[in-house]
Amino acid sequence: MSRDLDSMQRRMSELEQEFLKLKKELAEMGNSPPAETQTSMEAELSVPLENQKEPIHEEVPEEIAPSEKELLEGNIDISRENVTQTNTRLSPTPLHTQPHASDQSRQVEFNLEKMLGLWLPRVFMFILLLGVLWGLKVAIDHGWITDGVRILLGYAGTALLYYGGMKNIKNSRVPFGLTLLGGFIALGIVTTFAAHHLYGYFPYFVAFLIAVAYIAAGLWLSSRIQSETLTVFSAIAGFLLPFLLEETNASTIQFTGYLLLLFLSLFYISLKQGHIYSFYVSFSLYHLTLFIYTVMNMFIVDKGIVVLTVLVQHVVLLAAYMKGLSRKAVSSEVMLYANAVSAFVWVSILEYEMRLATFAFLVVLYSVLSLIVYTKGETFRVSIFTSISIVAASVLILALRLDEPLIQLTMLLIIATLGLWLGIRFDSVRLMVVGAFAYTVVASAVLSIIQINAFVSIEHLIWLIFMYTIVLIYYTLTQYAPSFLKGQEKPINSSFIAGQLVFLLYVGYLVGIFVEQLHLNMVTTMHVFFFVFLIAIATTFSFFKWHRGMYLAHAAVIEFLLLGLFVLLFNLTNSSTMEGLWLNLFVQILYVVCLSFLFLTIFKEKFYFRPELFKRLIPVLAVTMQVLYFIFLNKWYLTIALGYKWEWEYILFIHTFLLMAFAFTSFSIGKVMKWKVVKILGAVLVGFCLLKLFLVDMASISILIRAILFIVVGVVGLLYSRTLLKEEPVK
Repeated sequence: MSRDLDSMQRRMSELEQEFLKLKKELAEMGNSPPAETQTSMEAELSVPLENQKEPIHEEVPEEIAPSEKELLEGNIDISRENVTQTNTRLSPTPLHTQPHASDQSRQVEFNLEKMLGLWLPRVFMFILLLGVLWGLKVAIDHGWITDGVRILLGYAGTALLYYGGMKNIKNSRVPFGLTLLGGFIALGIVTTFAAHHLYGYFPYFVAFLIAVAYIAAGLWLSSRIQSETLTVFSAIAGFLLPFLLEETNASTIQFTGYLLLLFLSLFYISLKQGHIYSFYVSFSLYHLTLFIYTVMNMFIVDKGIVVLTVLVQHVVLLAAYMKGLSRKAVSSEVMLYANAVSAFVWVSILEYEMRLATFAFLVVLYSVLSLIVYTKGETFRVSIFTSISIVAASVLILALRLDEPLIQLTMLLIIATLGLWLGIRFDSVRLMVVGAFAYTVVASAVLSIIQINAFVSIEHLIWLIFMYTIVLIYYTLTQYAPSFLKGQEKPINSSFIAGQLVFLLYVGYLVGIFVEQLHLNMVTTMHVFFFVFLIAIATTFSFFKWHRGMYLAHAAVIEFLLLGLFVLLFNLTNSSTMEGLWLNLFVQILYVVCLSFLFLTIFKEKFYFRPELFKRLIPVLAVTMQVLYFIFLNKWYLTIALGYKWEWEYILFIHTFLLMAFAFTSFSIGKVMKWKVVKILGAVLVGFCLLKLFLVDMASISILIRAILFIVVGVVGLLYSRTLLKEEPVK
């Protein structure tokens, strides 16, 4: 007997070992098991069966797990073949199998049933109400139902709907039950409205209390059942109630007090239940209802009481946010912005003095909240409250009625700069967005409206403040770069161009004040502007040595070239006077010298920006310089000669000599530098001079001057030709 028991125990041990091995293989075929599971399995396999103090309990299917009694009676054959068959029955099925088509159809059918179960009760409730109304109409037309009976039937219907709704919810038919409970609230309010407004059974106060009782019952049920849908339905009914009982003499404080209490009740339920949509619905309906009431009673409503209730709601929401009573709707950033904007809009309807005081209260409130959360180290809330306080301060400044609007503009500039500076300094994207938007608007106003007409003026003061704010913002950007711009200097460096353009505009205003006192003509005035702009552009170009000044230098080069277009197109004097000729000539010569210096730096590969790129463009640039020199030389000579009224033959004599000298110089430079186009243009100009010499000069000047001109040109031409022949080998 003991031998049989030992054999049976040994076979049980082998079976358990085989089962554990099979279990491990199943786990490896699926996802990798947790580390603790593998460790426990290995620990179990490492302990001999006879050394275990406690029996091993494994979950084995009933059809393959023999009972202890059957094992003792020997009714079960524990052989190797049996174990093999057991392993075969336990072989795993594939993990990734395609669902059968019937399973998919059942899934679709289930979803369809769920959708129909949600919407059909509402549809049939509407149909039922229509049928009841038509039936009541027939009964009323035949005199079967009196007015009092109608009211009793209405209240009886509410009781029936309440009973049916609660019973269906208890029986797990929640959507249908909620539909009946919604009908309970709606029918109760409509019945009360009919009893008061149509039949006069109830005075206003009694009807109001009954309707409020139905709304309170709806809120209580929504809290008990935890149904957001029922809460939303009760909210809609509650905010609609004052308009159903409109034939009253309710004062502003009664109306606004009711709305405030209703909102606070709905707000409490949304906090308690963690609802989101019901909160936003009640928030929106509160302001919508208050707006409709204010518009309908525009001339008799007490605006102070209306705004007071809005401020109470505003402060309650802020307190809930600060206390962290909800992490969903109430704590959302959107709610804070919507709450602030709605408060700003409502405060704007107050009288001037009260409006300023209320806006100041909001500025102080949000500033204090910013300081409180700053001391707690809550940077997220700091950015939100500071942004709202910046907006509130801007609205307060806009609400001021000052005799000098420029003072308002200056205050707005300071507030906008403060917001942008705080955003950059404390790396707050919200503050940067708010501050940048406000600063852009104010800066656009300064640039387009404020013109400096006198050195000592409020306009000049505003411009000085504006220039200082630009310097402050750029300095803060370079010292405290925002996190999203870390390692990206290009956006910051390129933004300096905007500051440079503003600086040039400011310089232009100052030059305008200066030249206005000199009473110069228009051409000289423009050349004074050219001279000052040339110096300013050269100054900003010198910033290329600064590691952040590359884009400033780019802008300076482009502005210098654009300035050249104006210098090229402007004459040296007016047609009627020679006033300012030499000053204007000096400015144009200075510009040509600067342009030549720029070309030489490119030619000598000393240009600050990618000299290897411009090296390939040197022949093109040389041709451009040749054409510009030709234009400037002719403009200068003809302006001086015609302005001082030289003799015509002397003008032609000197002009031909200058053109010939310019042509020889161009040809020589083109030949030495191997600039083919420059050399060709020089040769073409030589031919043009010869044609001019024979066709124009010979017919327009006296024989004496003609002789001198031809002798000089001939000698110069021979000497120059001799220099060209020096390089030719002797044949």
